[in-house]
Amino acid sequence: MKQSRVPSSLLSQTPNLPNLRADRYKGDYMNDTRHGVGELETADGESYQGEFAHGVRSGYGVCRYPDGSLYKGQWSSDRPQGEGTLFMSNGDVFEGVFDSGARADGPGKLSYATGEVYEGNFQADVPEGQGSCLFSDGASYTGAWSHGLMNGKGSLTFSSGATYTGDFRSCKRHGQGTMQDGDAKYSGEWTDDKRNGRGTMQYATQPGDNAVPSYSGGWCNDERSGHGVMRYADGSLYDGQWSRDMRHGQGTLSLPDGQKWIAEFRNDEIVCEKVRVEFPDSSVYEGQFRGGFAHGQGSIQLSNGTRYQGEFVQGMRQGQGTDISATGETYSGSYYNDKRNGSGVIRYPNGSVYRGEFRESVRSGHGVLEEADGSRYDGQFSEDKKNGRGVKTFCDGSQYTGDWRNDMRDGIGSMRFADNSVYEGMWKDDRRHGHGSNVNGSQLNNTGLMSLSGVEVDKNKLSQTVSQSNKFLQSIRTAPPPSRSGLQLGSSSLGQVFVGSGAISAQQTQNSRQGKK
Repeated sequence: MKQSRVPSSLLSQTPNLPNLRADRYKGDYMNDTRHGVGELETADGESYQGEFAHGVRSGYGVCRYPDGSLYKGQWSSDRPQGEGTLFMSNGDVFEGVFDSGARADGPGKLSYATGEVYEGNFQADVPEGQGSCLFSDGASYTGAWSHGLMNGKGSLTFSSGATYTGDFRSCKRHGQGTMQDGDAKYSGEWTDDKRNGRGTMQYATQPGDNAVPSYSGGWCNDERSGHGVMRYADGSLYDGQWSRDMRHGQGTLSLPDGQKWIAEFRNDEIVCEKVRVEFPDSSVYEGQFRGGFAHGQGSIQLSNGTRYQGEFVQGMRQGQGTDISATGETYSGSYYNDKRNGSGVIRYPNGSVYRGEFRESVRSGHGVLEEADGSRYDGQFSEDKKNGRGVKTFCDGSQYTGDWRNDMRDGIGSMRFADNSVYEGMWKDDRRHGHGSNVNGSQLNNTGLMSLSGVEVDKNKLSQTVSQSNKFLQSIRTAPPPSRSGLQLGSSSLGQVFVGSGAISAQQTQNSRQGKK
């Protein structure tokens, strides 16, 4: 709305209405003086028609002045006195009380040539005290006036239908006040016609809104500034610092699903270097952030006690990192697509340690397992178990070299026992089974078929068995080391760590998704 300043014409003085010095008179006389009704034209150009008494204008009369202004009303002692209407040369019209030729202090009505109308109290020819003004654009004001301006308590209705009720200074909203425009409403402090200081803004709602958008906090020149709390239409809530109507500085963004983001904001966006996200189940992410996801260095503590610290890419663990499960198991190594993929080390709660390759978060490829009982396995893994070829040295010094299946010796293998005796041959379900030979030191004791119970049978096949065993031993002694290639990458047990946006602006807040173990 334009500044609703009372036109300057209101400040002009009533034309000086001179004493009668007639040049020409036509009318009634009494005792040789003008008395009754008559017409008077003065030498300086005034033209009067009306009542006279004892030689002077008195009673009701109409006078036109040389400047084009016109007065209609009561006269006394040759001057306007009492109720009257003054039509000014600039088009303004004043209706009220006159005293000794001037507008008297008190109630009156002033209609401006511009279309504005003031009705209320006057002092020294200008609005003073209580009064109402209808402006040319359809706006209206009712309240206190001082020196011809809106000053003090009042109510202003804009042409749009919006209303302001509160303090004014020099025709501007200044002090405490409430502005309402439809569903939108602001209550708080004003300076120079703008929201400044502390105040609460309730915004207009839209179909589908889950909550009434509102802001309560600091303002500077109609913009949110300083500390403030913003509740968004989707139910999100931001509590923090603002600058130039944007989230700027330290703040906390609480999402409808229970997530709470504690971060630094810059120009309404989250600064990526350090973000803390608290999930409804008490899981917590702290670290870098980009494009709505955990990205870069970070850590996540899950509600079940599992903790990961390391690299993230687009919300997934990727790169080097360490996770510690609630049971105390610790993994340090490579991740890809949120799963253990590549080389890494697991330290188990019982003291066992695995160093080797992983695929899809399970041991797969070549690895070394040092178990808590002192035994050591060096060989191939698949589906998180010893599968393929490998060498296991037991805590008593015995050693097995050969095939494995599902953590058990199975296939062709050689076992050197603690007493230096050797079995070379077939195994099944971790026991000797099939063709094989027992050797005590350098001496061959017996050769034959071994059952699962270890009973020796069919010694007549000695030469055939020895030949097969020698071929097996030669093959495992000259075989190349297990391959470390061919990793297949996928998703891990910890789950993706999606931490979504919010911009976040007063229009839009994105939801995050919680990581799962």
